Amino acid sequence: AAPANAAAATGGKRWLTIGIPTVPRKGNPRYLVHTVDKIIEQLPLRDDDPLYMKVMVVVFNNKPGTHQVFDEVKRRVEAGPH
Repeated sequence: AAPANAAAATGGKRWLTIGIPTVPRKGNPRYLVHTVDKIIEQLPLRDDDPLYMKVMVVVFNNKPGTHQVFDEVKRRVEAGPH
């Protein structure tokens, strides 16, 4: 996910914000990983794309500190190209 000021940095407004609420589930199913991966696969990486840095994905953990899958997704997204 792009930082909050990414749209301003590219000279345009954010066009779309996708909000994904989540809570930990018994057995740590991979729903959140699959959902975020599929969204990220569709986000443009080239700055000549009209949607480049115009889409923000916000995942919020409704039970902070107790959600292993959320923590994993957060680490992966922070390390990635978006």
